[in-house]
Amino acid sequence: MVVLSAVQQGVSDIVRDRGGRLVRVTGDRADARYFGYTCTKGRAAPELLYGPHRLLRSLKRDADGTLQPVPVEQAMDEIAARLGQIVDGHGPRSIANVITARSSRTRRPSR
Repeated sequence: MVVLSAVQQGVSDIVRDRGGRLVRVTGDRADARYFGYTCTKGRAAPELLYGPHRLLRSLKRDADGTLQPVPVEQAMDEIAARLGQIVDGHGPRSIANVITARSSRTRRPSR
């Protein structure tokens, strides 16, 4: 097992790795600022990287609701075009991006 210290968003985490595969993220109790606190997203990293429900390719929903694989370039072009239409029709404040700790599915205590 290799233990590495990582800092993201100012929180110090200990990343536990086994054979190059992330297995656990815990707080660094020696960190004088956060005393072992970790955020939900940090603790969820192994699930986000290796979970069975993660997306492995770009998908597009057909008119009948089924998801079909599409090339990444096509997906990005279509998303950019649609966002452009929204901005053109409703102004630049019509689009927002929010990322919070609540965005993660895994909610376990850090201890």
